[in-house]
Amino acid sequence: MTDDKPSPNTGDAPQADGSRTPETVLFTQAVAAAATAGRRIAMKFPSLLGRQRRVVLAESRRRILPPGKRGRKRSEQITAAHADWSAGIRGVELYRKYIPGFEHMSRWRRGSESRTLLNAIHSRERRARKQTQNDSRNSDSRPESPSSVVGS
Repeated sequence: MTDDKPSPNTGDAPQADGSRTPETVLFTQAVAAAATAGRRIAMKFPSLLGRQRRVVLAESRRRILPPGKRGRKRSEQITAAHADWSAGIRGVELYRKYIPGFEHMSRWRRGSESRTLLNAIHSRERRARKQTQNDSRNSDSRPESPSSVVGS
């Protein structure tokens, strides 16, 4: 790669004065190193099947990218509704605040949407209670066993 042209893979153009930032240089070097490693693996193991190549690719990706948080991201709307529910807001006031278009829905639709919201709130409450129980079990100061007291 030359410094005169932007790299077709990276999309980074040289700055007006012809120099690049240190981050751009590091990025370019990292891309080149990855390409070289990929080429070496492909040359060293030419008989790998497509599925096996994907396993190799997944392993290298795992080494480069840290794992993300597991599980589904919590809905901010349900979190806010749970906080209001915990503060004592109940019934139609809660539904109007957290179900868009609640006033314009049919009776059956309002019932369905309100049950959905309450189920989500109750699930959140149940998980919170379970988490506090687990936390209290783990943080309890357990009495020392007799063998550890004698050896002191």
